[in-house]
Amino acid sequence: MRHRGRAVVFDSIEDFHARVDDADVDADVDADSVLAPRGRGPKGCPGMPEASNMPLPKKLLEQATLAGPPRRGWERLYVDHVLQADTGADLDFLVGSSGSEVTRESR
Repeated sequence: MRHRGRAVVFDSIEDFHARVDDADVDADVDADSVLAPRGRGPKGCPGMPEASNMPLPKKLLEQATLAGPPRRGWERLYVDHVLQADTGADLDFLVGSSGSEVTRESR
């Protein structure tokens, strides 16, 4: 994999969390930037940032909500109506409105 663009390096995960939305860092970060914590990698704890402890900077999240064409078709159905796994991963419009759970034995 190759990347051409700015790399913004943080000395630790604590440094990242302290500075990710700092105005000085915001000036350096754009959609083509790589955010890299020093001393992290595929071996040992705490591992790679894919562990979800490196959120995107607010600046990029705000840009992302404004960019892109509107969702349509299956993509819109999936994004707007599929519930998360902890709530059953079903379509939200198929969930009953009575609030009563339907047990397996009642079918």
